[in-house]
Amino acid sequence: MLEQGETLSQFVENAVRTTVAKRKNQAEFIRRGIAAIDATKVDASGIPADVVVSKLEAKLAAARLVLAQRGG
Repeated sequence: MLEQGETLSQFVENAVRTTVAKRKNQAEFIRRGIAAIDATKVDASGIPADVVVSKLEAKLAAARLVLAQRGG
């Protein structure tokens, strides 16, 4: 929907600029993520997924226990 006084050309230009900026941001986000993964592999400083999932499951179980004890 066009804003008051906005031309179709202005609307399209704004949409294109917004899309280009979004794609640049996404590309940079992915680039940083890949760099972080590579650094973790080189440093061997990562935490195995099963360890992370186990900790999250324990936290969830504890929260459910607290909720059950409160009568929720």
